Amino acid sequence: MRYLATIIFLAGHMALAQYQSPLDRFSVDYIEGCAPFTVNVSKLAATQTVDGVQYSFEEGVGSSDSTYTYNSPGTHRIIQYVGESFSPQTDTIYLTVHESMIPGFTWYQCSETQIVVDIHDTYYDYFYLKTATNDSVLIDEDRQTLVNLPTSSGIFTIKGYFTDAFPNCSEINTSVNLNTITETFPDRLELVYGCANNFYIELEASSLEPSVLYEVSYSTTNSVSNSVYLGQILNGTHNYAISSSALQQTDSICIQLNTINPCDSTLIYSSERCQLIEDFVTLDQVYATYSGDEILINIGTTENELNLYKSLNDSYSFVGTISSNYLDPPLSNFRPTNYKLTVIDSCGISVDSIMVTPPFLEITDKSFDENIITLDATPPVNEMSLISDSLVIYNTDSSIVVTQEYNPTTRIPSTIGETVNLRLKYTYGSAVIYSNEVEIEVEVEVYVPDAFTPNGDGLNDELELFGLPTTNFTFLIFDRWGKVIHQTSENPVWNGRIGKKSVTEGNYLYRLSFELESGELKSQVGTFVVLKN
Repeated sequence: MRYLATIIFLAGHMALAQYQSPLDRFSVDYIEGCAPFTVNVSKLAATQTVDGVQYSFEEGVGSSDSTYTYNSPGTHRIIQYVGESFSPQTDTIYLTVHESMIPGFTWYQCSETQIVVDIHDTYYDYFYLKTATNDSVLIDEDRQTLVNLPTSSGIFTIKGYFTDAFPNCSEINTSVNLNTITETFPDRLELVYGCANNFYIELEASSLEPSVLYEVSYSTTNSVSNSVYLGQILNGTHNYAISSSALQQTDSICIQLNTINPCDSTLIYSSERCQLIEDFVTLDQVYATYSGDEILINIGTTENELNLYKSLNDSYSFVGTISSNYLDPPLSNFRPTNYKLTVIDSCGISVDSIMVTPPFLEITDKSFDENIITLDATPPVNEMSLISDSLVIYNTDSSIVVTQEYNPTTRIPSTIGETVNLRLKYTYGSAVIYSNEVEIEVEVEVYVPDAFTPNGDGLNDELELFGLPTTNFTFLIFDRWGKVIHQTSENPVWNGRIGKKSVTEGNYLYRLSFELESGELKSQVGTFVVLKN
């Protein structure tokens, strides 16, 4: 908590304003204020000598009065009606009437004659503070100010204001009687083993001062001091939750009740209690993964009940309370679904929480002639240690599965099938996490070499096809005059001979016919060269 050490004295903040109607026919002192809000209407030069001018202050009610009091908060309007010699015959001013609310604030003692006022009220735009020795102290922006009092006792007044509004909203008077701040010892200050394998700090005290700023903090063998609460503490019993992740890999904890000077944030007194830590709950192995079209929330083995929330942004909706692994439909097929799990013990205290998100994959671009796709991968969110990530490519019945290193730009092999599915795969020790499944149609094209050399040297002696998606195919070879000289359904498709005779060097045409996975027949034509040297 940070407090300003500067006060600003202003005068004349209640100066009279004038607001003219759009047609400059009448004016009012203010167009905004708190109920009851009295407005005074004044004619301007254009209507100064006009008789019979009427005003409507409420719907359907006309009056020649120039003063009216609004008792109900809301948006109101004043309509002026003039004679037929004017066009238009009406002019209007809109008013805003607020409910008059007492400002909300807390004050803390710095010394016998100094306090800090902390306004946590967001209803008003700004505030003024008055004491016996000053007329008006502006409290703006940070809404915190240091106040010097003439003696150890007195009264200060805080009033709320709306910008450019009539200053008739509520104020509150507060009496102070400041004594020397003394050291306070709690009756009990300890880490408590919670209702569901969780921990919280329990503070019991009977001698705390409501005007003193207190802090509850703790430190472990692995950390510096961690603040869990800063503010006013009343006498009684209070519980402050500690995240169980903060207690991992440590066997002791020291808890402090600190007395803080709010003027300069210095430590005045500190009372400390230390103790050993027992077992704690952990959520560091919780993760989310796609399982089919649904998302599996894997919480492992736990004796705790977890509140499950989900969201596409920062606004989470409650799903339910779970105590085992849970399948949940995603909120969208086009964006990642985020999850939050919170451990709530039977006392109603939130003692731990975790954010998890399954990985998400989408295709952003595709080159149809080369089967090259561009991918956008959103990695998973969890607290586990990643070992590896990869891209899994498979056909519709998963009879062909190819796993390769993830690359945003990937060529899909035509040998998998004409319809291909993809998922991201992340490995964390024994846990494997998958993304959503994306499907893409693949342009199946068989690679036929441009040339081969059937010269008996054992190198490239046969013409072999690559990327055939099936064994059900026919390959025809034509000479330059279009005559079929060779036909086969086996791969390699040709050794460069017709019968026992080797063919001459030159260009040859081919036509490949094969069956796709769907049963569709596809043809592919082209040329290749026979070389002898």
